[in-house]
Amino acid sequence: MALTRGCSPELVSILSGHFYPALLTYADWPDGAVRIHSGTGAMSWGGQEWLGAGIPVNGEMLGLVEFRGPAESTGLSSRGASVRVATTIETMLAEYGKVIRNREISIYFAVTTKPGGSVLAAEPVSLFTGYFDERTFSLKREDEDYSHDMELGLGVGPPPRASASITHGPEDQKRAYPGDTAGRQVINAIRKRNNPDLWPAP
Repeated sequence: MALTRGCSPELVSILSGHFYPALLTYADWPDGAVRIHSGTGAMSWGGQEWLGAGIPVNGEMLGLVEFRGPAESTGLSSRGASVRVATTIETMLAEYGKVIRNREISIYFAVTTKPGGSVLAAEPVSLFTGYFDERTFSLKREDEDYSHDMELGLGVGPPPRASASITHGPEDQKRAYPGDTAGRQVINAIRKRNNPDLWPAP
C-alpha cells in the first residue's frame, strides 16, 4: 500500500520502530492565529512558535485538545472532523459570541524526541486541512467532578455538496452541447422501449 501523504524518509524510518507521536494545530481564530502542539513547552517549527497544550498527570500526558478526523476515502462523500477543547466555564462564555465559521484550521502529525516533548525528530506531515463549521458547548458531571468542553465541528469541502451525487440529465447535455441531439434520441429510444407506440391508436 502506497503512502498518500508526503512523509519524509526520516519520518518513515522513525515510524517503523518505537516513536513518540504529536499533533500540531494551526487555527485562524478571531483573536489571531493560534498554534499549539499536544506536548508541553514551546516548540519551534516553520519559523513559528507552537505552544504546548498537554499536561503530564501521573506519568501520562493529558491532552487539553483532542482531534478526531475522518478516514481517508476515494469516494465523493465528504465527512467532517472535530476538535474537542477542554476549557473553563469562563473561557467558554468568553468565546461564545466569536464568529469562527469558515475560518481555516490545519492539523499536522509529528514525532518528538521524547514523550510529550517539544523537540521534533522529523519534519511534520499534513494530516488535515479544513475550516470551522460549527461549535457546541457541553458541561458534564461525574460524582463531584465537572468537565467543560467546547466541541468544534470541522468541514473539508463545500458544505452543500458534502454528500452529493453526480447526475447528468438532458438539461446538462443541452447546456454543454446545444447542437447535440444524442441525449434526446437516447431518451426517446428508452421511452419507446418501455412504452412503445401503438398504431393505430386504441
